[in-house]
Parts: sequence; structure tokens; C-alpha cells
Amino acid sequence: MTDFPHESPALEDEVQALLATLRHAEDRLQELTAGQIDAITDAGGRTILLQRAQEDVRRVDAARRTAILNSLPANIALLDGSGFIVAVNESWRQFGRSNGLKGSSADVGANYLDACQDAHGDRSDGATGIADGLLSVLERAATGFDAIYPCHSPDIDRWFQMTATPVSDDQASGVVVMHVDITDRKLHEIALQASEAEQRESTRQLSLERARLVAAQRVAKVGSWETDLATMAVLWSAESYRIHEVDPEVAVTRNDLLELVHPADKARVDIELRALLSSREPKVMRHRLLLPGGLVKFLEKRWQVDFDEDGRPLRLIGTCQDITARCLDEERIKRLNRGYLVLSQVNGLIVRVRDRDELFQGACRIAVESGGFLLAWIGRVDVVGASVVPVASAGNCPAAALPVERGFPLDDLAQPCTLTVHTREAVIVNDLASDVRFMRPGIEPANGILSLVSLPIIVGGEVVAVMSLHASDVDYFDDAEIALLTEVANDIGFAIDHIGKSETINYLAYFDALTGLANRSLFLERAAQCLRGTTAGVLALVDLERFKSINDSLGVHAGDDLLRQIATWLGRQLGDPTLLARVGPDHFAFVLTDGDRPGDAAPGLGRLIKAFHEHAFLLDGAPFRIAAKFGIATFPEDSGTAGGLLQKAESALKNAKAAGKRYLFYTQKMTDSIARQLVQENQLRHALDNREFVLHYQPKVNVDSGRVVGAEALIRWNDPRTLTMTQPAQFIPILEQTGLIIEVGRWAMRTAIDDYLRWLRAGLPAVRIAVNVSPLQLRDPAFVDDVRELISVDPLAPAGLELEITESMLMSDIEQSIETLHALRGMGVRIAIDDFGTGFSSLGYLAKLPVDTLKIDRSFIDDMGRSAQGLSLVSTMISLAHSFKLRVVAEGVETEEQSSLLKLLRCEEAQGYLHGRPLPVSEFESRFLLAGMPVR
Repeated sequence: MTDFPHESPALEDEVQALLATLRHAEDRLQELTAGQIDAITDAGGRTILLQRAQEDVRRVDAARRTAILNSLPANIALLDGSGFIVAVNESWRQFGRSNGLKGSSADVGANYLDACQDAHGDRSDGATGIADGLLSVLERAATGFDAIYPCHSPDIDRWFQMTATPVSDDQASGVVVMHVDITDRKLHEIALQASEAEQRESTRQLSLERARLVAAQRVAKVGSWETDLATMAVLWSAESYRIHEVDPEVAVTRNDLLELVHPADKARVDIELRALLSSREPKVMRHRLLLPGGLVKFLEKRWQVDFDEDGRPLRLIGTCQDITARCLDEERIKRLNRGYLVLSQVNGLIVRVRDRDELFQGACRIAVESGGFLLAWIGRVDVVGASVVPVASAGNCPAAALPVERGFPLDDLAQPCTLTVHTREAVIVNDLASDVRFMRPGIEPANGILSLVSLPIIVGGEVVAVMSLHASDVDYFDDAEIALLTEVANDIGFAIDHIGKSETINYLAYFDALTGLANRSLFLERAAQCLRGTTAGVLALVDLERFKSINDSLGVHAGDDLLRQIATWLGRQLGDPTLLARVGPDHFAFVLTDGDRPGDAAPGLGRLIKAFHEHAFLLDGAPFRIAAKFGIATFPEDSGTAGGLLQKAESALKNAKAAGKRYLFYTQKMTDSIARQLVQENQLRHALDNREFVLHYQPKVNVDSGRVVGAEALIRWNDPRTLTMTQPAQFIPILEQTGLIIEVGRWAMRTAIDDYLRWLRAGLPAVRIAVNVSPLQLRDPAFVDDVRELISVDPLAPAGLELEITESMLMSDIEQSIETLHALRGMGVRIAIDDFGTGFSSLGYLAKLPVDTLKIDRSFIDDMGRSAQGLSLVSTMISLAHSFKLRVVAEGVETEEQSSLLKLLRCEEAQGYLHGRPLPVSEFESRFLLAGMPVR
């Protein structure tokens, strides 16, 4: 038996109720038998039952107890204080028989404690514990004891609860032992426990299956989802949240899902979702997600709609699978297949084609049509021009986007193609928008190009060309693709080499192999062609001094490098390297044309000679200045043919070397002329540095009042060598030729503004100062910014400045002129058209020009008083200017008659010797500003 102490509070209450009934019945029988027992009293007053009476009492007592016990439904036995059974009920006896108890071990008179302690066999488990529990109650060590034990038969399983309760507080009174059949309750408990265990196992299995499903979804990248079509609420599995990279704590709706769909796929997904609501067939669709941060995923979704009995759609269920890796692999395989196709077709092209240009163009076409590239182009490495020049292209991007004329300068390493030439390796740009190597402020990837690769085409160990392939996807080029494309470039290089072998002889017949320049024979052909299209020019022959010493001291490689550097430098200086040649080991020749008259090219040649000797060439990392002698022949004075000019230049070079001169012309007067111009240029630079230039001011007067209303600033050179004031005609052309006019013009504007502001601060009647602008200044991209900086010194400065620009200068580039003039007027600077009538401008353009003043050239003023036609012409000019709301200034007014006629014609202002000659600033102030009086 097994004991389960205090198993059930309900059963304890039932036992206590039975004991209470037993005690009540005993008390009642005691009352009913009172006075029926014979007794005597001893000398001490104690009652002594007679023997017969005692026996009667025992019989009556036993009968009474038996009656009480039999009336109770439980299996009950009464034990005395020693554990002997003194009474049992019929239920107890049946209980003993049904449990296989033999003999008197459980009958009246037997010691129940001994029976429990002596029990053995399968059913004796816990009997000793029950004996110990009964003993503790008999000895009043415990107020009660109970135990639950199984009592199974071969036919049926049963459970009982045994309780032991003292009859009274007196130890001798014994205990009541009851055995209650609790089989039904126990079976119910066992069934309940089994059900709970089964439920726990089901829950565990469900959790395990769910964990397996989650793991399987995660491994397969498959999520499940369900959409309630009434509320549009979406229920996602954990993997669906992970695939969409959404916080699992966030509730999502159909609209949230659509927001994650790639913009290019969103409309299609929405349409197919709506169409699915009326279909009972499952649907499979692929689309992309565009997640925060720009991450793109590819999904495959399977959808099915559940309908109710009336055919109304209830919910949308389905799965979503992340197939990004699969799609990328598929795309990669497609690209590789296209790459193999390009390789195959290019090799086929190589077999058929014998022309380099045809090969280049065909390779570009194949790359676009079969390779799927957005743009493909091939550029030739121009060693002389130091650039990569595109020579073939194909694709959807306009070819005009490639700098075909100028190429990509080799020193601009912010271009992938030029970097390829320097590194001799493929340059891969898998994200053009974020690759810091090629990012430039304000420049964005154009025409849908997001990635590109630039591949070197190598022949004989040198990069001779670059193949550039452009794609519309980020991360387009992987290692396998690059390996294929590199093979394509190598095959093109092989083809060029093959084609080149048949061309090498012809090439070497016309070109110098080291520098890539024309050789003597090709140079003479090109020079003759050039000279046929010009009226003046020079042919120069250059001899590098001590070139042999460089070869001997630094090595032949340094000498070769120097020759290539000089070829590149001369090509850039000339602007047209086709007119440059290497005609000997250390000799170069070139043709220079500049102007229409003999000698016009001399100033440019002089500057080139000076710049060459000042330039430092790098040899083995160290700067070297190279000395050279120049022999020069002039076309057409010295000869009318290219061969004749080269012969005369050789003679001049021989004389220069003999005389130790840097250069000599074949004709001495040309040598003297260029020498004189170089000296003047140097003197003018010193003049600017030493502040030898000054401004003289000529007054402009109001024709009606005679008052000074303005001044024109005229530059003079206070030459300390001659101690005279040099007139502009003697040095302005040289300033124009050397480019110094930009610096001198800036100085003139600054000085005029300073004088105007000084007059204002001194309280003088400050007048606006007009400053002439040269063509070089107007074409200078920095001119507008220069003016803006000059007038920024004071808010009043713009009101004191007027810029005079000749009519012919404006008409040379009318659109650019209009843009520049608008910018200047926007700053508050006034604009005047100088020498009007000499530039043949159309009235249509004149109406568009943003100007304030029109200055009539002095030649028209001179003719005005000589003929009616001249007067009519000036009148028409003034009327025309007024119709455009322009003020008119007449230049070169020298007589009162001219002034009177201008007044009649309503000309506003006049300028000329009649009103005043150009004066130094101090004399102009004292005569015209301090006096504050009219000129006449």
C-alpha cells in the first residue's frame, strides 16, 4: 500500500461526520441501557460489577457497538488502546474478504498493528507506514492519520482511503479505523492527469512543430501571411517580418505592404492584388522591395483568396519568399552568357575585320546589342596630346557626351579611363554616385549610368586604347564578368597588334615611334597644306642643347622621357600637335600661324621661346630646365614652300648656335622685331608692378548746360626710361598680345573707383567715370566676378562706374555679350556702346542689348558739319538711340559748330577737345570739380 496523507479535505469532512454519528449513537445506546447493569459498592465506595453483570455488560456493549458500526456505510473497525480490534461492521468483513484477508487477522480480537506490520507480498507496500501512523494516534502523538492506498484485484483496480481517529482524548479509549472506497474519484483523477499530460504533450509537440516551421521558413526564406479583407489588417509570420525588415511589434496593413514595394513595381502589384479578389485560382508573382537605406530585395509571392458561402472574398492568404540570391544568380548567369556571347562575336569580328576603326566600332556595337550595356566606347591613347580620345561608341547615351575633340586629359585622374592608362589595370566603378574617386561637385550620374568598367587595351606592353562599358545597375561588375571582359579587351589588343603589324611600316614611314609625332616627310606635307590656307606664318626648328649629356649621365631612358615630355609640352602650347614634328634625334619643328600679316606670329613665338626656357621638365623625379636654340623662317618672305622654309630655318638655327643666341630669324629684321617686342613685354610687366601706369580723365559735358557730368579714364604709361608719357597706341597692342591687358584693365577699374569714392568723401561734385573694356577682358570668364569684387568696396561704388565696350566687340559673340551685360547692369554698373556706327550691328540686336549709353564715333561727328548726309546720319543715330531710351554721347567734338548742331539734334552729352583734353587726376579735379562751374 501507499499512503497519501491528507489527500482530500472533502473526504476528511465525511470521516468526521461518520465519527460524530458513531459517538452520538453510542451515547444514545448508553442512555437506553442505563440502570440495567448489576453492581455492588466496596468498602471504599467504589462500584464493582458482578461477574455475570460484567459479562452482560460486555455482551451488551459488543452488541451495541456492532449495531452502530453496521449502520455506517464505511468499512469501520474499533481498536482499543493496544491496537486490538474490538469491533467491526459488516462492511469491514466484506472488505477483508474481497481483499483476500484470511483467518482472523482483520477480525475482532486480532491486533491490527501486528497485522499491518506482518503484511508482505505485492499488496503490502506501505503497511508498515500505516502501522506507524496508527501507533502515533493510539499513543496520542498525533490527532489523526490518513492514507490512500491501492487495493487492486485481478479483475478490477480499486483505491481506498484509510483514516484513524481517536475515539476520545483518553488514550485507553482507542481509535476508529475506517477504509472508504475512493476508486471512482481516483479513476477520475487519473483520467484528468492523463488528459493534462496529453494536453501538455500536445502543447509541446505544437511548440516543437511551430519552432520547426519557423526554422524551416527562415532557412527557406519563406514567410506566410494572411490579410483580413474586411479590415485590411495583415497577419505576418516571423519570417515575413524578417523578410520585409519590419519590427514584429508593429501591426501592418495592405497599404504598409505597398509602401515597401519598389516604385517601379508598385502599380503592377496593386493591379494584380485587385484582380485576384475576383479569382479563385492561386496566383504567383515576383516583385521587388525597396527598403530604407536603398536595399533592394526580390520576392516571390503566392496568393489565394478564401471565399464565404455567398462567394464573397473573406481573406487573402499566401506566402512570400526572399529570392534575392536566386535572382542575382540568374542575372549573373545571364550576364555571363551575354559576356561569352560578346567574346565569341568579337572574336568573329577579329577574323573578318582588317581596319582598326571598323574593329573598334564593331566591338562597341556588339557590347551594346549582345552584352546589354547602356553605352560602350573605345578611346585611343594620344601620347602627343596627352589624352584619351574617344574614336568609337555605341549605345543609348548621346555620343555628344563624349569629348571627341579634346579627349580626356591624361593628368585628370578623376576619369576612370585615364586612371586605367596609369594603372594599366581595369578600373571598376560599381556605384558611380558614391565612388569618391570620381565624384565631382555638382555632377550627377547621367543617362541612367550607375556603374562602369574601364579596360586597358594593351599592345606590346603599352596601353594603346581604353574600352569603357557602362551599365544601368549598381554592383553590375563581379569577378567573373570582369574576367570575361578583360579577355575581350585582350583579344581586341591582339587584333590591334595583328592589324598594326601590317600598318607599322607605313606608320614608321610617317611618324616618330618614340614621341608619336610626325616625322620629317609627314611634317612637310602637313606644313604645306597649312600654309596654303594662310597668308602669314613661321616655321621654327628647335635644337635641344646638351641632349647627349643627359643621355650619358641619366641614361637613355631619361633622354627618351625628356623627348616625350617636350613633345607633349610643345603640342599643348601650339594647340594643334599635327603641325609639330620630330625631325632629328634632338630636333623638333613646328609651324605657327597667327594673323594675316608677316610678323604677326612673332609675338606668340617669342612668348613660346621664353616659356620653354622657364619650364621645368621632370627627369627621374628631379626638375630640369632645358636650353634650346631656335632657327626661324618666315612665310612667305623667306620662302613660299614648306621645304624651302625648313631649309631656311636650318640655316637660321646654324647661325643661332654659332652666335650663341637663343633664337634667330633667317631675316635679321624679324629677329630685331621679336627681340624688341620681348623687351617691351618685360618693360610693361615692370610698369604694372612699379605702378608706372596712370589714368588721365577727359570730361563729358551736358550739351545744354555745359556742366561736366562725367569723365572717360584714359590710360598713360609714365615710362621712367624715357621720362615721357607714352601714348596708349604704343603699348595697348602689346598688352593685348601678351594678355597683360586683363591685369591692367582690372587696375584701371580699381583706380577709377578709388578716385570716384575719394571725390565723394571730399564733398566734390563726383561724376561717373567711364573705363574702356578690351575684348580679352570681355571674353574672360572671371570678368564679371572681377567687377563684382571691385565694386564691393563701397555700396556707392557702382554708381561711379561706367564700362565702355566697342560695338564690334559685342557683335563678335552677341549671345554671350548679352548675358555678360545683364550681369553687369544687375550690379548697378552702367554700360556704354563705344564707337557706335563702326561695327555694323543690326537694329534687332541693338534692341536686345542691355546698355544705357550710345557713343557716336568721332568720324561721324567730323562729317556732320561737312555734308547734309553726314548731319542726317548723326540725327538718325540720335533718334534711334532715343527710341531705345538710350543716352547719347558724341565723341571728338572740337568746334562750337559741332556743339551747336548736337544741341539742336537733342544730343545729351559731348566729349572732345572743345570741352577739355585728357588731364591727370589732380588737374581734372582742380579745373572741373573744385570750380564747379560750366566748361563754357
